[in-house]
Amino acid sequence: MRRQTGSVGSLGLVCICLIALSTIVLPVFLEMRYYAVHNQKVTVEKAEVVIVLTGGTNRVRVGAELLRDGMAEQMLLSGTHPHLTTASFHSDLNAVLSEQKVACCVALDAKAQNTRQNAIYSARWADELGAKRAILVTSYYHIPRAKFEFSLNAPDLEVQYVAVQPESFKAREINSWRIVLTESIKLRLVQIEYFLSNWI
Repeated sequence: MRRQTGSVGSLGLVCICLIALSTIVLPVFLEMRYYAVHNQKVTVEKAEVVIVLTGGTNRVRVGAELLRDGMAEQMLLSGTHPHLTTASFHSDLNAVLSEQKVACCVALDAKAQNTRQNAIYSARWADELGAKRAILVTSYYHIPRAKFEFSLNAPDLEVQYVAVQPESFKAREINSWRIVLTESIKLRLVQIEYFLSNWI
């Protein structure tokens, strides 16, 4: 009887953990998949600036294409390493843009160290330019957290989101799903942090 009771208790604990995990991850995962399937680049409306959250493959190239196609007048690469210059992104920028376009219209932000700071410093940059509308480019799994942070830290900036499929992300690889799980948990932790900071 003790073994059965222990087995039932263990099974119940596993079920509770699975339910809790699905509650945390599933809504975020579904939003990620929406952006992965419905890439908004083809339907995005013209804005004043493009903001690229660096840190993933293809993001800079997609931002450069939007700038080239006249969807915005200026572009910010947010979250770059302090020692990098626009020349460091030569393969992505110069394959799409002329050197003159890069020189006049591409700026780097090396201050931002996380998504919250991405939002804060991007909003300041846009405000200095007098821009009210932005197109934000990031990996599709990063968009839910980016939306949350920008809504709170850049409330005066009207943001459209363009999802990028990273080259390294492969649906059949465990590491790819680890990224999705980690990103989902990060979003929930950030939401809890904001809730507690406003509640206490």
